[in-house]
Formats: sequence, C-alpha cells, structure tokens
Amino acid sequence: VNTIRRLGNAIDRYLKKEKNLPTDAKDISDLMTALVEKKLIPASHPTVDGWSNTLKYTSLGTKNYTIKSLGSDNKENFELIKEIPEGQYHMDIVWTSGGFHQVPLKYLEQERKQRTRKVQQK
Repeated sequence: VNTIRRLGNAIDRYLKKEKNLPTDAKDISDLMTALVEKKLIPASHPTVDGWSNTLKYTSLGTKNYTIKSLGSDNKENFELIKEIPEGQYHMDIVWTSGGFHQVPLKYLEQERKQRTRKVQQK
C-alpha cells in the first residue's frame, strides 16, 4: 500500500510540474524512468507489491492515471468498494489520480488514527 501511495504522490508531483503525465510511459517501468529522471522518486523504489507481483500503471489521457496491485492472486478483482474487508487479499488495491479508490480497510483505519493524532498534537 505504501509503495503505491509513494508512486501516486510522485506522479502527482510530476503532473503539477509538467502539466501532463509522461506521454511515453506505457507501463510501470516506463513510468519509473520518467519519475527518476525528474528526481521525483529514487531508482531503488519498488515496482512490485507485497506478493512480488509487478504493479500495473495505466494512463487515462494526459491527466488521469491508475496504479494497481492485482492482489495475492495476481488477477483482476476490482469491485466498486472503497474499503477492502480484512482477509480479502485477492482484491485489487487501486490508486487513481490522486488517491486510493480501493484499499484495505486496515490501511484506512491506520491513516485515520494518524490524522487524529496529528490534529490532537496541534
């Protein structure tokens, strides 16, 4: 999840700086080349998920994109749900143009706790 979030944030910085997605990036490897050239992410950043499956990158025009882990089974399992229930490791984890579209509930709960702590510290 963190690997996808870091990649998504790097793409968003690229978009802000360049005004368009890298036009020659057809897959995650091409995308990494563009992001590393612009010094937006280290070359050592992983391009695989927690199951060692290669992440999927799709450009949807010049401003919209998707980064996806196909889950433990490495097959398309996308449903229109924001929160993936515990134990559903076959479900895709999806980041679409600036944020998670589908992510494990456990991750969302951790993020909510972190945000709450930050607010309480202020």
